[in-house]
Amino acid sequence: MSDEGKSLSDDLNEMLGDAKESAKKAADKVSEKASELADEAKEFAGEAKEKAAEFSKEALLKNLPMMLKKFSVMERMLQLLHT
Repeated sequence: MSDEGKSLSDDLNEMLGDAKESAKKAADKVSEKASELADEAKEFAGEAKEKAAEFSKEALLKNLPMMLKKFSVMERMLQLLHT
């Protein structure tokens, strides 16, 4: 192989090595970002779960007096039916 052909081959091999290195760096960045997004999604899900629990408790506390009143009425109706 001539010097020119060898030089061209070396240049192509260097370019291929650079391309592989760049692809690996890009893949590492994508993997890192995916991991960050997964962590953020877990955090968001935890916050959503907390908010849902708070809402549920508030709704229960808000409706508790009405529910107890209905229960009392039903209990009284049952007592009347059994007498």
